[in-house]
Amino acid sequence: MLFTIKEVKEMHSDKAGEYLQIVGFTGDGKPSTKNIFNSMKDKWSLLKEDTTVELKMQKKGEFWNVTDIIEPNLPPVVKEAVKQGAVIESATDKRTGKDVSIAKAVAFKGAMEMVTAKELPFKDWRSFSEEVTGWLLE
Repeated sequence: MLFTIKEVKEMHSDKAGEYLQIVGFTGDGKPSTKNIFNSMKDKWSLLKEDTTVELKMQKKGEFWNVTDIIEPNLPPVVKEAVKQGAVIESATDKRTGKDVSIAKAVAFKGAMEMVTAKELPFKDWRSFSEEVTGWLLE
């Protein structure tokens, strides 16, 4: 699962052991918090704010545990869009079957570049990004 990290909280400790908490958005854009236990301590360096990582999950009882953290091979334009606040969604357009995550990131980055060039009448940048994404898919 792709996970865009917005906050890395301080290390916690309880009966299950030491863990870091990351707060962000899952690949489908839903807000989420994940606990990364000390068994994954060698991968904690990948957990940085405004980055997207791939979390490998395994169900153990009633809980889903992170079993691996992978830095996905994202194009530079997508990485820059994440830094600007975009959430990378692992989704496909229902009409065309195309992956729209990169298109949305490119649209968001383009919108941010347009803002620096001149003032635009758009206030809701997320909907503007989705509108531009629609143009790219047509």
